[in-house]
Amino acid sequence: MSAANTTAAHWGLWRRSRVSVLVAAAAALLALGQTGAVALADQPQPKPPAGQPQPLTPDQQRIENVIAAAKQYLGVPYRVGTEGPSLFDCSGLVFRAFSDAGLVDRIGGARLRAAGYMRLFASRGLMTANESQAQRGDLVIYNNGAHIAIYLGDGRAISALLSGVTVHSVNGISLPVTGFLRPDWSGDGTVPPFVPVTNLPDTPEVPATLVPTADWMPTLNPALTAPAPREGNERVDMRTLNSRTFENADGTFTTELHVQPIFYQPPGTTDKADLQPVNLGFVADPKGSGAAVVTTSPVAIAASSANTATGFVRATAGDYSVSLGLAAGAGMSASKAVPVVLDGGRVVDYFNFQPQSVGLRVLAQTDGFKAFLVLGKVPDRNKFSFTLDSPGLTPVLAEDGSVHLTDADGNTVARIPRPLLLDSSDIDGSGGGVFTSAASLSLSTSRGRPVLTVTVDRSFLEEAVMPAFVDLSLTEFGAAAGADVAFASSAHPNANLHGFQRPESPGYDDLWLGREPGTRSDNQVFLKFDGLSQLLGTVDVASASLELLPYLQQGGGATTVHRATSDWNADALTWSTRPSVDEADAMTVDGAAGAWTSIDVSSYITDVMSRGQLDYGLVLAGDASPKSTWDRLAASDAGANAEFGPRLVVTWSGLRPTAGVASPAAGTTSTTLAWTNPLLSAAQLRFEVQVSRDGFATTDADSGVVKGKAGKMTQWTPPTTELEAGSYQWRVRARYGSDKAFSAWSTAQIIVVIPAHQVLPHSPV
Repeated sequence: MSAANTTAAHWGLWRRSRVSVLVAAAAALLALGQTGAVALADQPQPKPPAGQPQPLTPDQQRIENVIAAAKQYLGVPYRVGTEGPSLFDCSGLVFRAFSDAGLVDRIGGARLRAAGYMRLFASRGLMTANESQAQRGDLVIYNNGAHIAIYLGDGRAISALLSGVTVHSVNGISLPVTGFLRPDWSGDGTVPPFVPVTNLPDTPEVPATLVPTADWMPTLNPALTAPAPREGNERVDMRTLNSRTFENADGTFTTELHVQPIFYQPPGTTDKADLQPVNLGFVADPKGSGAAVVTTSPVAIAASSANTATGFVRATAGDYSVSLGLAAGAGMSASKAVPVVLDGGRVVDYFNFQPQSVGLRVLAQTDGFKAFLVLGKVPDRNKFSFTLDSPGLTPVLAEDGSVHLTDADGNTVARIPRPLLLDSSDIDGSGGGVFTSAASLSLSTSRGRPVLTVTVDRSFLEEAVMPAFVDLSLTEFGAAAGADVAFASSAHPNANLHGFQRPESPGYDDLWLGREPGTRSDNQVFLKFDGLSQLLGTVDVASASLELLPYLQQGGGATTVHRATSDWNADALTWSTRPSVDEADAMTVDGAAGAWTSIDVSSYITDVMSRGQLDYGLVLAGDASPKSTWDRLAASDAGANAEFGPRLVVTWSGLRPTAGVASPAAGTTSTTLAWTNPLLSAAQLRFEVQVSRDGFATTDADSGVVKGKAGKMTQWTPPTTELEAGSYQWRVRARYGSDKAFSAWSTAQIIVVIPAHQVLPHSPV
């Protein structure tokens, strides 16, 4: 069973049943003579209230009054022909909400059935079949008048279902959507009297129900995502945490560089040949503790019983550990919930973690863990508190709302980002679910221990399609610096979306690229690879490509790739703080969902590795048109799923050391010549250094082949008695690991030997 199916089965997700009847319904209305059905003005959908409240216009205030009136009846049972307050049918709830708000004249002033409201609004040109034009406060008509709801925006609605008054996904009930009705919010004219339209169907109301639980998430097809195997053989001795290298039959090499670790160094080992593939799957603790553990990763994770005194989830990296436990003294209930390993170990779920259908889901990450509170229904409480145990680390609440765990020197060792919330509504653009930063963290102390409290905006909970997920994660713990992947969205200009991952699809991160369908929201993806020039040195690049896997795609524009021209930090990246890009050097490519996309970035790689250009990574964007391509990229970089990219693939030859710039030597003063080896190389076992004043037609000093223990050195001091005053060049070559031949010579560097009585120049000539 897939992760998404598991989540659906256990947490009650609603079917993502996209209904394609909207345009057809509008055409049917026109065929019946309703020429007044016109499109409504295209406006962005208001987001649920979050953070500081924004001033409302009079029309917006009326909308909020109606919605608040409807929400007060959440959970009230259903009965045909009733209009509350203790029983409702669908049109009765609409009439009662507008009546309670004193705005019943905005919907015709009368109690009608759903079909009656549809005919009224259609006859006045206040109906649209285009969901992208729907606005908060509109009325949603289903199945030509069989059901009616109040639209909340972001693909959510509130209506009286057979199970009672409920917030639900617009397309998540048993009837198809016909269209949206626009009330006269302004009230700047007298509402005309209702004149029945006889040639529209008088559809009786039908009790609607939530659709059965199912997998509404777009899923990855393994047959499509499996990449073609590399032709060469992997050189295990050339692994790094973020890369793997293949030796090709023609003597060249191909290196895959990933933006997150794909290997880890097992404890007690130091050689590159000991690096092992990351596997983020939980297994039963071999010590028999009853915990589920991940040990095949840079960060070890242990998930234990909810009431474990030392914490129900613990992360360990190096000398530090961080754990979360239930803060009973802060109102959390005792719990006997135990971790249940699902989906081949990729997921750990705690059912009945807290009362009122509050569960917990834990996912292991290469730099920590993700812990999602799973709210099966709107809980009475909106605060959840946890003890924070981090020996040797001090929690500090940062200005951005995150918690930094700092060591004795004030260095940040790990972070707990401000939580993101995600619900289960039906949104085309994001693939399901509204996400928002309508939550905050606070720190306090209980019994001498730090307590971390997550406060969820109640207004979000009241309009969320359940289950809703509260993301409480530990990041940047034991992480390798210099490589990362993130995305930013104009819809959330001040929100950091680094590591955004859907709890229903734990096998991969979600990267959004381009223009979200039906919105004006643009998204960009940011990629940074770990020290390219240090990793490969000054190799000769034959080709380089950026490989991506779009698993969901809409629109017809091209993907555009730019070089970033300023630095950025994935953990602080937002739409408002995104780096500048090189507009003059754009690379474009057309791709297709389910097929690997390859973008030629050879010029970028050559500039970074051979010409010393500063490397700030790459930025992926749409083509900036309203019909820009909308891609969702799979971004898993762990173990067997590492082929999901994004990844940089470089074919090269000529691995060689990099000679350092030598300081000028005065007379008999010794000069040390030092070099660095590419991070990608195996262990250096031999080296040779040459010094020449005629371009190496002859040599004035030669180390000869140095091997054995001395062969591991990366510096050499030439005998100054062999060198007269003057300008020289020096170069170095090495043999690595099991290679049978020396590398190419390094690029030559200048060394100047001058008489001891002369003043040293500021730089070599």
